[in-house]
Order: sequence, then structure tokens, then C-alpha cells
Amino acid sequence: MRALLRALFLGGLVVAAGFVWSTASGMPDPMASRFSASGACAGRMPRAVYRGFMTGVTVCVPLVLYLALGRLPRWRPRFADIPHREFWFSPQRHGRTLDFLERHALATGAGLALLLVGMHALFLQANRNVPPSTSMGVWMALAGLFLAWVLAAAFTLSARFRRRRD
Repeated sequence: MRALLRALFLGGLVVAAGFVWSTASGMPDPMASRFSASGACAGRMPRAVYRGFMTGVTVCVPLVLYLALGRLPRWRPRFADIPHREFWFSPQRHGRTLDFLERHALATGAGLALLLVGMHALFLQANRNVPPSTSMGVWMALAGLFLAWVLAAAFTLSARFRRRRD
């Protein structure tokens, strides 16, 4: 099951990178990359720079998060910062604890990748407008959804390791 989840996560990152790379090609050059509170364009950057940067961030940030939260505890359990670490990494719980941490990291990384693809979609839409502009309400809604995702992930992690179970 872990291998399937990893494959889905990595495949999702490849699809996200392909989406960002291919759709950024249709943006104007230079493209609007920064917006004021009113939604008006406040800065531009070369399309090629944006495409490379956004594609790299869309892949690397979720991947690094997954490696740090899901794989590092397998390689170096002492780096797992969870309450009652000795209890959760005891021989009878070690495997289940690592499996949970990896699943949690995969879900959190996938959520982050979705946020980045959503941000890119908003940049695409903003650059279709003449002059380039965006709705800050949509940006705030995306940020709110991501905040809810992060809070749910934090609550799940906290609830899982909050007290010792026998």
C-alpha cells in the first residue's frame, strides 16, 4: 500500500509539473507576477523565469516536505519530533508509527502541490485579463482552504501522538 501511495504522489508531482510547464508557455512575456491588494498588476517577470521557478517549486517543495516528514524518520528516527517518541518508536509500535508518518507526509505534500497548482491557475487567469488583474477574494479563498488543510493535518498528527496507547 505504501508503494502505491508513493507512486501516486510522485506521479501527481509529475502531472503537476507538466501542467505548470505546459500552460505557462501560453502566458505573455513578461507576465504579471505580483498584484496589489486591489488586484492590479504590481510587478512582472520573464515568462521563462516564472515557468522554471514555478515548475521547480511545485515539485521540489512538496517532495522535500515528504522526505523530511515521511522518509527521514525511517532513516534517522531520532529526528522524528513527536510526543512520547520512545513509546511510539518502541519495537512493537515502530512500524505502524513510521507508516502513519509517511502517509501523513504524502497527504500533506499532496495538499501543498494542489495549493501550488491552484496558485498557478490563478496566475494564468490573471494574465488572461487585459490589463492583467486578479480577484483577491479568490486568492484569500485558496489561502483559507490551504490553512484549513494545514490545521486538519496538524490536528491529525497531534491527535495520533497525543497520548500513549497500550
